[in-house]
Amino acid sequence: MTTRQRLDIAVRSVTGEDIRFAGNWDPLPGLSGNEHAIADRLNLDASRLRRCRDIYEILELMEINPSELPKANDAPSLF
Repeated sequence: MTTRQRLDIAVRSVTGEDIRFAGNWDPLPGLSGNEHAIADRLNLDASRLRRCRDIYEILELMEINPSELPKANDAPSLF
């Protein structure tokens, strides 16, 4: 199953929206207000999902290995 198919199934199960014919640079329909439920289905962080502007950015986020994501305590320090 492709990443796009996993996203379509998750969105359809949460919002009922069919995104199969949506373009990659279209905003994800139904994301607003459902970001936590969609993030749970995709095993993503809801705050990172909210920052995505379009379907393409969500697909990129889904393909990143969670161990590669920076941790909150990895932020550069002035000291």
